[in-house]
Amino acid sequence: MTELANLNITKNVIYKIDGLENCKKLSNLNISFNKLGKYAEKDNIPCVESLLGLISCPSITTLDLQNNYITDANVVEEIFEKLPNLAVLYLKGNPFIRKIKNYRKTLIARIPSLTYLDDRPIEEAERRRAYAFAEGNEDAEKLEMIKIKQEAVEKREVALTTF
Repeated sequence: MTELANLNITKNVIYKIDGLENCKKLSNLNISFNKLGKYAEKDNIPCVESLLGLISCPSITTLDLQNNYITDANVVEEIFEKLPNLAVLYLKGNPFIRKIKNYRKTLIARIPSLTYLDDRPIEEAERRRAYAFAEGNEDAEKLEMIKIKQEAVEKREVALTTF
């Protein structure tokens, strides 16, 4: 299946991703509504290990893992950050997202290639705020928001003077 670009294996009983190493052109993987993470403890398989097969497929740009049983927040560092082309990521319905403080900001800051997360796109202003938050804190984010607003005002003023 070396030419496979899209794979939809939604609503199966998949608890571990593997066997993708020959799918060099796979860009869209939908593996939502499965059992990823559910049997990890029973089988002594760490939750992160159930997703390791994703790393063998760096061509993935769109990944839908919604409504699985992923509980380990380390999947962000161990899996998602290692997918260099990941642009669209759906994770809603997984228990681990409640464990990540400021979930959306954190993922945007840690996965720079993302353009869409869960239910909405990532705008440039949101990305800048997420980076500021990650580098500093809420105060750094507030300062970045002020800077973004000031830039918008200046841009409008230039547009009015050239019109």
